[in-house]
Amino acid sequence: MDETTRALAKRLANGPTRTYRLIKELMYKSLDIDLQASLRLEGQLQEAAYATADHREAVDAFLHKRAAKFTGK
Repeated sequence: MDETTRALAKRLANGPTRTYRLIKELMYKSLDIDLQASLRLEGQLQEAAYATADHREAVDAFLHKRAAKFTGK
């Protein structure tokens, strides 16, 4: 693996992995549903993402100008 690929993999692994899962879910399900259903699903998954500990950590890190430490919860 080259250095750029390794850096991207590390960044993704240290990110909000639960939210990444929700994004992937929306992408895959949106392939088989109409726009209105996709928008409803997006809203539901955004609510789920906002309820995570990782979201709270991201907001706290932003407010305190520090790097977030995500847990996948």
